[in-house]
Amino acid sequence: MKRPARFLPVRNVARFVFLVVLIPVLVALLSAISIGAWEHFRSKSKPTRTEIRLYNVAATPTPKRASGECNFISNVNPGVTETHRCFSGKGLFDPCWNGPTFEALVCVGSPWDHEGVAFESSRFLIWSREKGRMRTVRFPRDRALVERGSSLRRNPPWALELSNGERCIFTSGATFTVAGKRGNYFCPHGGRDRFGNQAEAWVVGTPNRSLALWRALYAESREAQSFKEVTIYVAWY
Repeated sequence: MKRPARFLPVRNVARFVFLVVLIPVLVALLSAISIGAWEHFRSKSKPTRTEIRLYNVAATPTPKRASGECNFISNVNPGVTETHRCFSGKGLFDPCWNGPTFEALVCVGSPWDHEGVAFESSRFLIWSREKGRMRTVRFPRDRALVERGSSLRRNPPWALELSNGERCIFTSGATFTVAGKRGNYFCPHGGRDRFGNQAEAWVVGTPNRSLALWRALYAESREAQSFKEVTIYVAWY
């Protein structure tokens, strides 16, 4: 005797169809989210080009003050028109950004400093080839100096953020040379001397800007006899 055929209740059939349709959709959605998250993480962790950043001096608090005179062109950030090199009895300040009036400036030591120095300049000086000495900048006669425009392409960055986590600042004055290359950027952390002790590291020479992701030669100490090529994630001006 044949048993009567059993049929699933309509409610169970609908639940089964719903699961058959929903599970592949959920799997595809989760896969897309995972791939998107990975691509986002990868793009964040490994930039494909060096980021150029201009320092925003307007957002810098200035609890300290100094006064003196300034060279019209900065030694450490010459690519930016508004930056200068200033002197006072309290020391050397470079770079210093001028505001609406050239007498009032803001000086900072690095783009990662939390505060700067309000500097009041009595005059600006610039090298005169004709006189063979520094001369006072006079306005409006020397307005061409102000209107010359920034030249980031022709000048090295003020500061670097490297792929190895180092932050380095351009250093003026006497440093050292290795294999004919000057120690240009001082990196206060992460270096090692020949004995394995922590030491100041340096970027020697100028950054290689021929590729989208710039390169630099990194020396772990002044005594280093070889360099490591590192990538530059951020260049500050």
